[in-house]
Amino acid sequence: MLKDILQYILQNVVDNPQQVIVREISSGSIVILEISVPQADRGYIIGKQGRHIDALRTLMNGIGSKIPCKVMITMKEDE
Repeated sequence: MLKDILQYILQNVVDNPQQVIVREISSGSIVILEISVPQADRGYIIGKQGRHIDALRTLMNGIGSKIPCKVMITMKEDE
C-alpha cells in the first residue's frame, strides 16, 4: 500500500513515469521505500535544498502512522 502511494505520487512528478521503480523492504515496524529513477528526474524528486523529498518523507510517515509503522525513504544510487 505505501509503495503504491509513493509510486503514484512520483510518477506524476517526473518526466519519465514508466522508469520510476519503488521497492518496499519491511523489517518489523519499519518500512524502507527505495526509489530508483533516472538521473535526469532526480532533481524533481529531491527539490531545492531537499524540500520535495522531505515533504514526501513527512507525508509517508503520516500515512504510516495509521498502520502503525515508521517509513524511511531512500534513493538508490547509480551503480
